[in-house]
Amino acid sequence: MKILLTIGDMSITGGAERVVANLANMFVQNGHNVQILSFFRANASIPYALDERVNLAYMYEQGEGALKAQGGAFKRFYMKNLFKFFVSLRVWRAYQADCVIANDWIYTPFFKHKRTHYVKVLHLNFSRYNKRNNYFDTLVLLSHAEISHYTPHHKNVCIIPNFLPTLPTQTTDYTQKIVLSVGRMDSGDQKGFFRLIDIWEMVVKQTQTDSQNGWQLHIVGDGVLRQELQKTIQSKGLQDSIILKPFTKDIEQEYLNASIYAMSSYYEGLPMVLI
Repeated sequence: MKILLTIGDMSITGGAERVVANLANMFVQNGHNVQILSFFRANASIPYALDERVNLAYMYEQGEGALKAQGGAFKRFYMKNLFKFFVSLRVWRAYQADCVIANDWIYTPFFKHKRTHYVKVLHLNFSRYNKRNNYFDTLVLLSHAEISHYTPHHKNVCIIPNFLPTLPTQTTDYTQKIVLSVGRMDSGDQKGFFRLIDIWEMVVKQTQTDSQNGWQLHIVGDGVLRQELQKTIQSKGLQDSIILKPFTKDIEQEYLNASIYAMSSYYEGLPMVLI
């Protein structure tokens, strides 16, 4: 089977990007012809390892933000109203696959091949139903918690949870005084890192006279909010107990170095950091 996976930007770190890498590797290892189409490319290299048999292509050799920043009012109108149709047309012309699996909100199959099955993986929770979902043959949800929201709108909805390609074999040492949180530091603060800092400030104030204190909060990730997060930490005098650490491909070691995982997200689908 020829499978095409779409993603906004395969060169950035995030749960959806990790899922696409996992899916692509799994499919190709089971004998399928796999292609990944990344619409944007903010970075020169990709953060997640791909099997050498997976074909990765980019539609634009720049990040989404950089592309949108170019041009004036007409460009903004085009990106908001016409870009999605142009993307769909380019995919229709350039790719003929047995199955297209979309993992983003950039691609919608307005133009279709008759023999292609179009699948949409919904990586976030339900806020409102988007009618663009109706262009897909199948919607994939990550958990049963959301299915009742989608079935009134779409006739073919299924559940396929996110997965790990391999199961960890090591267990953490729970005497380590480290709380861990991992995620992309995007604008909008979906991961809730600012409120996690506020919570940590409360914890420090309540335990500052405790002789058994000495705990640290490690936040691992990168993104546009990183400097603002660092400034907030410093303004609260927490720079000795909150450590911002960059993205790492050896993320398992960060988990093994911690005793507690803290998730402060405002919304999630089925987060890879939790799995």
